[in-house]
Amino acid sequence: MLRMRSIAPRMLVGIAMVALAGCESATSTAPARVPTAPNLSAVSDNERLPFAFNVRGCGERVRVTGTFHVLLLFNVAASGNETDHFHINASGTGTGLISGESFQFNDPINLMQQFRDNVRHIESQIETLTLIGQGDAPNMKVRGRFQITVNANGDTTVEFDETETICR
Repeated sequence: MLRMRSIAPRMLVGIAMVALAGCESATSTAPARVPTAPNLSAVSDNERLPFAFNVRGCGERVRVTGTFHVLLLFNVAASGNETDHFHINASGTGTGLISGESFQFNDPINLMQQFRDNVRHIESQIETLTLIGQGDAPNMKVRGRFQITVNANGDTTVEFDETETICR
């Protein structure tokens, strides 16, 4: 019997962000810029993981189960600048905990970080969680977006965190 661990979507993104940040080092042995380095792109993780957790639907909590498809991609340009992409596509089915109504679940999460001289300058995330009600069950969509941008002086020039919930 397969036992599924319960992971909150925001917790998984948080874990991924900590893991990516944990790869940073305050003292680097490599030079900040490597002008003669070739372009490098590597997929470091591409796997599927089962999940089961509750989400807030329109009017009731919904138990969703399915599969996370996790993809991590790291790019280093010849200039030494780095862009890291973290993508999860969570898809599965759900059941209303009160009504027993059925739902289809999809939640793509995209996180991007850009580094220059080993310092993070841009971090952004876009997420669109969708519960599609079957029959008379209502549909729900939650869109979330955040971005932080830091200029060459270390000043934060852009910072926003937006969330929108739509029930139909």
